[in-house]
Amino acid sequence: MQEFWVLALLAGDFAIAVLAGMRGRNAIAWFFLALFLTPFLAGPLLFIMPDLKEETDRKRQHYQRQRTLDARERAERRREEDERKQERLQAQQVHAVLLAKLAGPPSAPLSAPNPPVLTVQESPVPPPLPGDGSAVWFVAVGNEKVGPMDLKRLEELCRTRKVDENSLVWAPGMTHWVPLRERADLLSVLTRAVQRP
Repeated sequence: MQEFWVLALLAGDFAIAVLAGMRGRNAIAWFFLALFLTPFLAGPLLFIMPDLKEETDRKRQHYQRQRTLDARERAERRREEDERKQERLQAQQVHAVLLAKLAGPPSAPLSAPNPPVLTVQESPVPPPLPGDGSAVWFVAVGNEKVGPMDLKRLEELCRTRKVDENSLVWAPGMTHWVPLRERADLLSVLTRAVQRP
C-alpha cells in the first residue's frame, strides 16, 4: 500500500512539473518542490502564482502591435514629409517664376505659371512734378503690380496695410524688384504710415 502512495505522489509531482512547464515555470524545480511540499500544496501554489507564459505571450503581442503601429506612424510621417517637400518645391517654383516676371521692366505682364493673369492697376494720382524729388514707384500688392505712384500714395497703401515691409517695390533705374525693407529711403514712409492712425 505504501508503494501505491509513493507512486501516486510521484505521479502528482510529475503532473505538477508538466503544469509548471505549461505555465512558463521551470518544470524540474517544480517537480522537486512538489516532492518536498507534496502535490496538494504545490498545486494550489502553482495556480496562485501568475502564468508566466501568458504574460510573455501578452508582452510579445503588445511588442508586435507596437512595432506595427510604429511602422505605420513612420510611414505616415514619411508620406506627410514627402507631401510637404512637394508643396515647398511647387511654391518655390511659383515664387521663382513670379520673381522672374517682377525682375523685368514694369511694362512686362505679371503672371504665375497657371494662375489668373495679373493686371496693372492705374494710379489715380498723377505723376510727380519734375524736380520735386519724388520717385516713381511700382509695388506688388498680392498678385498685382500697382503703379506708378509717388511716396504719398505708397504711404497710404502702407497705412491701409495693403503694403508692408515684405512687399516688393521697383523704380526706374533699379535692376530688379526688392522687398520694401531693403530700401532705406522707403523705411521712413513705412514708419510714418505705422505711426499715423
